[in-house]
Amino acid sequence: MNIAPLTASQKSSAIRLDIVPMPEIPGFVNTPGWDNWANYSVTRQAAFGQVFVVTLKQGATYDIGSTSWYDPYDLALFDFNGNAIAADSGSGSYGDDYIFGFRAPYSGTYYVDPSWDQSISQALKRASLNIYENVDTIPKPVLTDHGTAGVDSWAIAGKKAASVIKVDGQTVTLSKSGQADHKYVSVERFSFDDGWIATDIQGNAGKAYRLYEAAFNRKPDASGLGYWINALDYGVSLQSVAEQFAGSKEFGALFGTQLSDKAYVSALYENVLNRPLDQTGANYWVTALGNGVSRAQILIDFSESTENQQAVIGAIQTGIHYDKWV
Repeated sequence: MNIAPLTASQKSSAIRLDIVPMPEIPGFVNTPGWDNWANYSVTRQAAFGQVFVVTLKQGATYDIGSTSWYDPYDLALFDFNGNAIAADSGSGSYGDDYIFGFRAPYSGTYYVDPSWDQSISQALKRASLNIYENVDTIPKPVLTDHGTAGVDSWAIAGKKAASVIKVDGQTVTLSKSGQADHKYVSVERFSFDDGWIATDIQGNAGKAYRLYEAAFNRKPDASGLGYWINALDYGVSLQSVAEQFAGSKEFGALFGTQLSDKAYVSALYENVLNRPLDQTGANYWVTALGNGVSRAQILIDFSESTENQQAVIGAIQTGIHYDKWV
């Protein structure tokens, strides 16, 4: 972009344009996204080399159009120092220049040179400059709230489906259309108008979910999951929960009863890891059981294994749906 910087004289004599809300103009079709505009037009001799000054907003996106009877030379946008930072995209027809999709890198002063050219005939003298502003692209501020060292809950207005949830360790980001993102640090549970979501994926909720999957080879039901999350929150050990799962009728129907140690380990491989038992694994886990490690603990080890966590994470990475136990 070989455009000379503006001179001090050009900047000092620039005409101020104010960006205001888009008006209702009969016959004018507003491009979706345009919120505000600035307009300058004349049907008389427009001064060649006339420069305009305007205030733009950081992050907002702008479409700028220049029209004159003869084709403008090169519509150009300049920063507050007068250095060219954008120019005609070449997409306009004869008599029109455009800069499309310019996203302001800072809030403050910019200069526009419409580069008008004119006909000699008085009847054909006209020129206009339009600046259209889309403020929807301005990044919204992020709000942040913090929980405590324990298990914290936060009430969120609206239904779960209205929020996009991103979980990154102990930080949860909730996004809603048209609203600023909201970050929650060390907040593990969220109540919505239509239910609860737990985001402590490596905490009690995640462990309860994975244990359900490991013990019963299915996604947990919301009410049962809520019961066991509540139990873990109130101090019941994961070992105790695993023992109760392993002693249940559902577990026995799935894994079988009166199993040898090797058959038990083989069933865990098939139902938890979804692959057959290998000899190395058989030797390791059967030896552990022979040395007194309980079957409930082995169930937990499979449930919390890296392999199982990787298999389950896709279902819970944006939060775990459950019914709060009361």
